[in-house]
Formats: sequence, structure tokens, C-alpha cells
Amino acid sequence: AKSNIKQLVSKLTEKERFVIFGRYNLEGKVHAPTLRELGSSLGVSAETVRQTELKALNKIKKALTDSQLELCTA
Repeated sequence: AKSNIKQLVSKLTEKERFVIFGRYNLEGKVHAPTLRELGSSLGVSAETVRQTELKALNKIKKALTDSQLELCTA
């Protein structure tokens, strides 16, 4: 399962990874940063972070769908 997650995350850009790991607290920090805090770290607006998050989630969703299709045709 961990290797599958790493494979999915590897398809994201560095910025997308940063946003996903921050938004979903995948690093296990005490405080999950807000959109504004992530934006400040990246030098972009909270709205840009939200759009980046959506784009990354869509990439992950597509990758999951593609891998499920491969399992069905294998």
C-alpha cells in the first residue's frame, strides 16, 4: 500500500505534493496548515493553493482509475 501511495505522489509536481501533504497533514504535524499558510509558504494566494489541491486530487483520481483499469484487463 505504501508503494502505491508513493507511486501516486510521484506523478505530482513538487508544488502539488507540498499542498497535498500540507492540506491532509500527511507529515503528521501537530497543526495542519490553512490554505493561507500554505500559500504564504509558496508565495501564492490561498485560492491558488485551492486550485493546486484540486488539480493534484484530479491527477491522483485519474491515476487510481487508470491502475484499476489495468487490474481489470490483466
